[in-house]
Formats: sequence, structure tokens, C-alpha cells
Amino acid sequence: MKRSSSIFIILFLLPLFGLSQYFTIPGRKKVDRHEIIFGLGMSNYVGELGGSDGPGKTLFFRDVNVQKTRPTFETGYRFNAHKHLSFKTLFSYSRLTASDELTSFPERNYRNLSFASNVFEGGVHVEFYLLRASSRPSYLFRSTTRGNNLYSLYLFAGFSAFSFNPTRDGVELQPLGTEGQGLPGGAEFYDLYSFAIPSGIGFSYRKTFTDYLDDTSDLYYDNDALRAARGNLAADLADPSSGEIPGWTTTDAIRGNPETMDAFFSFTGQVSYNLYEMYHKRRFNPKF
Repeated sequence: MKRSSSIFIILFLLPLFGLSQYFTIPGRKKVDRHEIIFGLGMSNYVGELGGSDGPGKTLFFRDVNVQKTRPTFETGYRFNAHKHLSFKTLFSYSRLTASDELTSFPERNYRNLSFASNVFEGGVHVEFYLLRASSRPSYLFRSTTRGNNLYSLYLFAGFSAFSFNPTRDGVELQPLGTEGQGLPGGAEFYDLYSFAIPSGIGFSYRKTFTDYLDDTSDLYYDNDALRAARGNLAADLADPSSGEIPGWTTTDAIRGNPETMDAFFSFTGQVSYNLYEMYHKRRFNPKF
């Protein structure tokens, strides 16, 4: 990923719908403004490796290996500026992994690439509420109409930065330059950080600005030249195929797809605590 493309990105994205519960507490204005958030869920990756038993699908969820789902944890802070508007800062950890062994599609399975990476992410979200819970009146909800809204419906868009480090069997892949990074005619070394725009409907989908979450993006580099320059380990991990099919993994054969960036997504359950209640009234009333 070129450094210039990592710096200048579009911040606006049409957000999707999401659902969450929201409970209010009557009383003074300070009560509802500040929340601390904790979340636990699961995450998965969308990219060149693994996938379904066929060519890549336009709808990402049709090209995901469910068995590679891994845990994700998050914590953050929400400021409720208005009954229709909130701002959220979120920090998360996700584990991403994929393997060509899980697909029977010939080209992918023969390629035999795999990776695992820890992802540490920090970002901001803007939440615009079309419908917000108002089980009891508060400074956010002046109306006392019949019926109580127990759930919220909101639009959200966000921006995040994250770090990653693809490995295979515990070996860091980026320093090895598996696509000839830093060698004559090879690709440039990629950064181990990038940016993303999260959005989702009941989950968070991150469209990233890197194609190297999985250390796979472009073409095969001359494996003999890579072996001479970087050693046997680099050459073996760059092309772990059996070598039984001539031409499939030779120099300049297709290894990845540089036309599409990698992505990842997560489903989380969140619990939030009202900071006013925690620090002023010593009460811990979580919201889900």
C-alpha cells in the first residue's frame, strides 16, 4: 500500500441501519450524556485467501469461511449530544485468519496460502438516531406519548486506523517480502497499519485501504531469486504449493488481486454504563 493513499481518504460514507437498545434515566441533564462501552463478539476476514468453493463472490458473506471466525473485544466512550445524535470513540482487538486449505476451488486450494493476524483498531463513529428508546422521560426525551420505545434505530458512519501483522505458523510474513518487496522488479514493502471506514446493519463491516491484511496482493516473484536473497523460509512461505501443476505459481503468475482491498467485519454484543450513575450515585445499571 502506498503511503500517499493511506493518508488521503474519503471520510464520508452512506451508512447502513443498525439496532441497539437504549434506556434513559430521568433527572438532571448530565445523567444521559456520557457512557462507557464494553463489547464482546466475533470477527472474520474477507480477502483473497480461503473462501467458498468457487470464484470470489460479489456478496462478501458468500465468500467467508465460518470456521475461521475468531473473537473480538472492544471498549469505548459515547457522548449523547442530542436525542438524534451521538458520537462514539471505540477501541477494539480482533483476530483474523484464513487458509486456502478450506476451499475446494482448484486455484485457491493449490496455492495453499494462509495467514493469521492480530488487529488493533481505534476509531470514531457518528450515530444519527431515527428512533430512540424512550422508556421513561429524560432531558433527551420530552415527550410522554403513549407507548415506550425499547429499541433504537440509527444510521452510523465512522473512520478508524488499525495495525496488523500477518503471520504463518508464528512467522512474520512482511519482513520476508514474499512478493519480492524490496527486490529488483518486486513490489514495495507495505505498511503494517492502515485505515478503514466501518459501517453495518447489526454488525460492523470495515472496508480497508490495504490489500495486505493477508500478505497477498499481486503476482508471484521469482522464487529462486527470492530464495537467494531472503533464504529458504521466505521462498517456502511465498509459494507453499506442491509444485505439481506447471505454471500456476511460477514467476508473474497471479497470486492475489490488487484491484480489490481486503476487509473484515465483526458482530458484537455491547453493554454500556452511565458514567454519571457510576461516579455520582455509585450505581451500575448496564444498558444492552
